[in-house]
Amino acid sequence: MEDQATHFLLRLTPSLVPVGTIRGFKYPGKEFYKLTRLAVLREYRKYRFGRALVERLHDWVREDALRHGSGSGSTAGLVDVIAHSQIPVKGFYAKFGYEPEGPEFDEDGDPHQKMILHMPLQPSPVA
Repeated sequence: MEDQATHFLLRLTPSLVPVGTIRGFKYPGKEFYKLTRLAVLREYRKYRFGRALVERLHDWVREDALRHGSGSGSTAGLVDVIAHSQIPVKGFYAKFGYEPEGPEFDEDGDPHQKMILHMPLQPSPVA
C-alpha cells in the first residue's frame, strides 16, 4: 500500500519541523479513497492543522478522481472517502460531512468507527 499512497507532511517555517501528517490512497480497482494516519502533534492542534490536512487531502482526492475518471457509478459527480475514526474524534470527521457506517470495531487496540463521506467532485463555492 505504501507505494500507492499519497502522503502530506505539514512543516513549520522557517524551521521545517514536521508537526502533522495525513495519508490517502485508492485501492486499485475500487471506487473509493481512504483517509488514514492523520496525526498532528498535540501542542499544534489548537491551530486547526488537522482540518487543513483533511481539506488538502480532499483536494487531492478530487484532483485524482477527476484525472482518472473515478467516482461513484450510481451517484455521478460524487466520490466516496472512507476513514476509520477513533471514537472520541468522530465529531471531527462529522464536521466535514462524514457519516458513521456499521458497528464500532477494534483497530490497533482502540475502538473505531467506519466513517464515509460522499464528496462532490466539484468543491462547494466559498460564500
